[in-house]
Amino acid sequence: MRSRGGIALGTLVAQWIIIGVGGLIKENLRFLPFLDLLRPGDPGSLTHFLNIFLGDLGIGVASFAPVIGIFFLALVDFNTGIVLGRGGITLVVLLRLLTLPSSWLELGAISLMAAEGITLAMSALKGRLVRELEVLWKVAIISIYMLLGSSFLEVTEEALRTSALLAWIGFVPFVVSAMAIYKQWIRN
Repeated sequence: MRSRGGIALGTLVAQWIIIGVGGLIKENLRFLPFLDLLRPGDPGSLTHFLNIFLGDLGIGVASFAPVIGIFFLALVDFNTGIVLGRGGITLVVLLRLLTLPSSWLELGAISLMAAEGITLAMSALKGRLVRELEVLWKVAIISIYMLLGSSFLEVTEEALRTSALLAWIGFVPFVVSAMAIYKQWIRN
C-alpha cells in the first residue's frame, strides 16, 4: 500500500465503507448540514452538469490538502451516507449505486486526489517535496478529466433514466484513457 495506486485503492474502499456506515445512521441525525448539497437543475441541463462537476471538484481539491484533506473527505463521505439514509436508501439501493459507472469514476478521481495529498505529506517528511509537486499537477489534470467524465455520465444516467449497462459504454473510454495518461505521465 506504499504506492500512490495502492493508497488510492484503499481510499476508494474506505469511501464506500464510510458512505455505507453513514447510511445506517438514524434519519434524524443532523451532521454537517452545510454539506447536504442538493443538485438543483433539470437533469441533462448544463447547469446540472456544472453543479455536479464543481461540487465534486471542490471535494477533490480539498482532498489534496496533506493530512486534513483525508479527514475532510471522510466527513463528506459520512455526510453522503447520512443523506442517503435520510432519504430512505436501503442496502439494495446502495448496492445499486455500486453498479453505476459514474460512482466509480467520481470516487476513483477523488481517491486519486486524496492519495496524492497523502503522498505529498509523506514526500515532505522525506525531503522529496519538489519531485512530488511536479507530479501534483499531473494528478490534478487526470482527476479533473475523470470528474468531467463522471459528471457527464451522471447527468446522462439521470436524464435517460437508463440502466447502468448503457452508461458503462461511456465509462470505458474515460477509464482507459485516464489509465493510459496516468501510466505515461506518472509511472515513467
